[in-house]
Amino acid sequence: MPKTKPDINCDSRLKLKSFSYIEKEEFAELKTSKIELDDLNLFIGNNGQGKTRLIRFLAYFKNLFLNATNQNPFLRLSTTLEAKFKFINSNNVEIDYKILIVPNNEGNRFEEELTQKDLILLSTGTKMKLYDEVKKEHIDKFFVPVNIPNVAAIRGEQFQTINMIRNFFQSILVLDATKNKDILIDKQANIINSEATNLSSVITYF
Repeated sequence: MPKTKPDINCDSRLKLKSFSYIEKEEFAELKTSKIELDDLNLFIGNNGQGKTRLIRFLAYFKNLFLNATNQNPFLRLSTTLEAKFKFINSNNVEIDYKILIVPNNEGNRFEEELTQKDLILLSTGTKMKLYDEVKKEHIDKFFVPVNIPNVAAIRGEQFQTINMIRNFFQSILVLDATKNKDILIDKQANIINSEATNLSSVITYF
């Protein structure tokens, strides 16, 4: 099945200000401290300190939101993952997105909470909530898919913040440069010449 393309009709002016996550296994737990971000960020450290893991963590969410409806088997986790993201929109309002991913026999089970200040825009926990941002009211009854993220599934202009979150993750671009001067863009290799004069063409092609 073809990949889902990022939405183009929603406001994508979001900045990721921080994120953290916990991976839980039966006898172990891997916790990442809260990572604070700015407009430009550089991760420096010795080998084996988790730099690549952070990038793969963000790349996983890009692929999750692009391929959620396809139930890609490579997106199924073997451990429970709890992630927290803090965004800020163009009006400098903070938006918090929490997601719990629990592997099961059918793939993954998702629980999510999306809040803006004290307003719950989406909650799929014990108290189900979905907020209509046009009518300024919560929706009493709505269908919630279990095996794909709700932020990936819920569509409509009345859910602007959900659209913004989904579009942010779908728009993540992963570049992996090698010693051979190849550039790997989302698992597709495009060769850069020795003078790198075709770099813009390589990126534009993507």
